[in-house]
Amino acid sequence: MDALNEAVIENMRFTLTAMGSLDSSRFLALDDDSFLMATGTDAASENWLFMSARPKKVTVEHALRFFGDLGLPFICPVLPGAQGAGDVLEETGLQKRGELTAMARALAPSGEMGFTADLVCEAATSRDEASLWAEVAWQAFDSPPDAPASFANLARGLCGRDDFIPVTARRKARPVGTYLLSISERGNGVYYFATLPEARRTGVGNAMMDDILRRTAEHANGPITLQATPPGLPFYTSRGFDALFKIPVHSLSPDIF
Repeated sequence: MDALNEAVIENMRFTLTAMGSLDSSRFLALDDDSFLMATGTDAASENWLFMSARPKKVTVEHALRFFGDLGLPFICPVLPGAQGAGDVLEETGLQKRGELTAMARALAPSGEMGFTADLVCEAATSRDEASLWAEVAWQAFDSPPDAPASFANLARGLCGRDDFIPVTARRKARPVGTYLLSISERGNGVYYFATLPEARRTGVGNAMMDDILRRTAEHANGPITLQATPPGLPFYTSRGFDALFKIPVHSLSPDIF
């Protein structure tokens, strides 16, 4: 497999495993190198069946029981190396509901960063700051106010670690966006990159990406990777990310993004 593809998958596995290890989450490793991860949040994209090879039917059935017992929706992305998995998933009722694009770019060269938008990007270092990050991230993905306690617990669990940096962007002290940087052995993954609806198309996204480029330049441990939804593709392409592969996403739930 291509080295960039491997970096994307390695960071995804690292990030989801770390999230699943938190006291507020549930994690179950399966015998075919798959695992189940539930944050407890009632959003399909917060609960995963992760597999790097074509799954056995029993694996999918196990996932259906696991998440069914928890009363949570979940997603199952199909990664390279799991060719033919879509047939197995659909046999058990998990339909393709959308598609992500795995993307990567090199660390920033000197002089690339130029967008400021009067923003300050601050890493959360306390429980209160992590709770604020969770609330802003929740609303930035067009969800109603008041992030679930499970999502706030996730943010608090990731706060203060060397390998995760939850960042809140502020304009004139008012929160306008978030991202999460996950620093694994082979790269730097970007997650929860979003701006509040009223702050979109005002330079916030470019300013936050500049902050990501600055922070990752300090680590110099591999590429910057992410999984883009269709609306985000033009922006990430404009900031130097290359599309690597498509990730079909299967779920029982029609609402996955």
